[in-house]
Amino acid sequence: MLKKTLIGFGVLLVLVLGGALVAPSFIDWNARLPEIAAEVKKATGRDLSIDGKLEVHILPTPMIIAHGVKLGNMQGGTVPHMVTLDAVEVRVALMPLLSGEVQVERISLVNPIINIEKSADGRSNLDFQSDIPQTGIAQSNTQSVQSPSGNSGPQMGIRLDNFEIKNASLIYINGTTGTTERVDQLDATLRASSLQGPFEAQGQGHVRGIPLSFDLSLGQIISNRTVPMDANIKAGGASVQLSGALFGLEAEPHFKGKAKVEGENLAELLKAISGSRPSSSALAQNFALDSTVYASAKLLDLVDVEIQFAASRATGTAVINLLDNIQFDVNLNVTHVDVDELLSSHAKGKGAGSSFSSRSESSMTMTPKPPKNGKTQAKNAGFSFPNGVSGSVQLVVDALTVKGGLVRDMRLNAELADGELVLSQFQLQAPGVTDLALFGFVKAKEGAPEFEGDLEILTSDPQGLANWLGVKLPKGVNTRLKRVSVATKVYGNAEQVMLSNMKITGDRSTLSGGVTVALRARPSFGVDLSLDTLNLDTYLNGNMNGNGQRVAAGDSSSTAAQTPTRPAVKPALDVLQIWTALNALNDFDANIKFQVGSLTKGGKTFTNLAVDSTLFSGKLDVRDLSVGNALGASGKISGSFSGFGGIVEMAEVKISGTVKKASTLARTLGFKDIPKNLGVVNLTSTVNGSVLKPRFRTTVKALSGTYALEGSYSLLPFGFGYNGTFRVNHPNADKLLSTLNIGYAPKGPLGAVHLQGKLKSDGKNHTVTGLNGAIGELDLAGDIRIKTGQPKPTIVADLKTGLIQGDTCAPRPQTKAKKTAAVKQV
Repeated sequence: MLKKTLIGFGVLLVLVLGGALVAPSFIDWNARLPEIAAEVKKATGRDLSIDGKLEVHILPTPMIIAHGVKLGNMQGGTVPHMVTLDAVEVRVALMPLLSGEVQVERISLVNPIINIEKSADGRSNLDFQSDIPQTGIAQSNTQSVQSPSGNSGPQMGIRLDNFEIKNASLIYINGTTGTTERVDQLDATLRASSLQGPFEAQGQGHVRGIPLSFDLSLGQIISNRTVPMDANIKAGGASVQLSGALFGLEAEPHFKGKAKVEGENLAELLKAISGSRPSSSALAQNFALDSTVYASAKLLDLVDVEIQFAASRATGTAVINLLDNIQFDVNLNVTHVDVDELLSSHAKGKGAGSSFSSRSESSMTMTPKPPKNGKTQAKNAGFSFPNGVSGSVQLVVDALTVKGGLVRDMRLNAELADGELVLSQFQLQAPGVTDLALFGFVKAKEGAPEFEGDLEILTSDPQGLANWLGVKLPKGVNTRLKRVSVATKVYGNAEQVMLSNMKITGDRSTLSGGVTVALRARPSFGVDLSLDTLNLDTYLNGNMNGNGQRVAAGDSSSTAAQTPTRPAVKPALDVLQIWTALNALNDFDANIKFQVGSLTKGGKTFTNLAVDSTLFSGKLDVRDLSVGNALGASGKISGSFSGFGGIVEMAEVKISGTVKKASTLARTLGFKDIPKNLGVVNLTSTVNGSVLKPRFRTTVKALSGTYALEGSYSLLPFGFGYNGTFRVNHPNADKLLSTLNIGYAPKGPLGAVHLQGKLKSDGKNHTVTGLNGAIGELDLAGDIRIKTGQPKPTIVADLKTGLIQGDTCAPRPQTKAKKTAAVKQV
């Protein structure tokens, strides 16, 4: 009876165990999918769907396989699903389960796409909304996992042999900034001997198109508090190695150990981090960073930092407080940087082009106005300093090799606070006993960086500074200019760089004003400068005599006498070549205002010189080109010029001038046989048309009379000369003849002169036609032809006159004294 009972109990046990193992195979799990989805919805607030078949097996190995798994996204997400997988497979070893152990032989995620999203209103799809209450039994179960003392109660052993992720895509969408980051082609494998470790993870993928691989190893957790750690990450041609341990796992985890970053190309690493390649190939150098690291959720502390870039070395410290408001403090010291070596590496690479934006400027900013329909070439890039981040950076460079010279003691101190970068100190000592200091503020304005500050430069050896910069100064400047100081305010953004309140002092001259450079694809700048005084004679090369004239070897007068007379056409060709060379004016835009109080050249002083003009799209508008006093004369030019590089056209070019002592000025300029009493001469002229054949109206007031020309003057080889009309009006012919001193003095009085006609002249043949008018009461009409350029001028006149008063027109008898003088002269 007992034997039968035991046999019956054994059979029952086998049936029960067999039924437990076989029964799940007869369950239609796909029919239970709505129940499974409801439980997931209840736990996460998200919809779960399995489009493919759900398989559950117990024998020979417990296994779950699901195809076409999709987990919904949060409400308002940009994509419908947070997670999609082609397939999920979970395999668990059977025998360890019978002994209370869980050995996961394999978890496989095939082609998962995971979308992590932060919406514009700050919500994250990682925040799941569970309907499960967090009190009562659930809460007590959570608390029972670990006692307050930190000692864990009995736990089931769990072992993970192989967790595989195949061809995953991880996408992060930031709706607040409008940016998207993604990791593609991610393959990873994870292993864990137990929940207490050790743990291993390896994988690879692509970040922004840059291959990335990682290898992570964690040792066994010691007393639930400490775990050894080693990690190696490779990306963008660089590797990051971490070795140390994680401490305080039960409270506040933190890492202590060593960190090393190294690579052969810093530019590639920056591209991997920022997503765009740096414009300068000088960054394509080998680099390395070694440091002792202390890191936690609150603090990152780097001590004994050593940085290597190309042949340069730096040491220092860095502390970053990772609180609600991030604070940092960085100190670096560099012994030497060879900038020439870095630039030579840059020259071997491809030059990077620049893209500039344009902006309409007012006359106050001195930059030319673009066309009304012009469009800016670049939009604001959305630049801003991160909120809640503040700190300071101190950088000291003992020496830099630049252009073969040494720049010493470079110091940089900068602080970031309240969304503004303060450059409290930037100074250096350059060749030429030169000190440079710059300080100011960088802030974001309309999505772009903006700098405003002050710049000071003082050099006690301008020649040494110029030699270092590769600028050749005139000999006189080298010997006389001993000290130059520069002080200016600096403003710059993505569209322009402006120097204002500028004051440059050297020798006895001071230059003040401002300069603006517009950062456009087409070069554009504005100048508003004023120079108080400049003596060019003290700076020009060569020797000057007491009159400011150059002293040359030999007899300059004999050389001039031997110089052959050039044809009349040659000066015209010279002018044409000059204007053709002005083709460069088509390549940039400019606003120029320049004033000089006093300029000395060749022993002569010119005062109140001024230029006020605008060059835009190949058209030069001159508002004022004037001189206040040049050897007793003053003048002004205004008007428009265009067609540079070809035949220049003039439009309403107005010329005006006044000479107080015309005879003195003429003799100073080397003209002979000029009457001594010319006195004041006023000239006004309006010019239009080509510079080779300008049309003009000119009026000259001199010797109490008015003289006018209106016509055109051709500089072309064919039709060379003047063709137009003339007018002469003078109230007293006797006085005019006496002043001109032509050797004829009538008994007079002749009266007023009013003559007009047409004049055509090629410089040798002069023809007056249609002459009419009167000299006093004598009417005159007819034609006159004069031929010069030969030993004896030829005059042919065809005139009609009224009644000639012989007593009036006859030469005045000479006095006895004059006759005696005439005899002696003969």
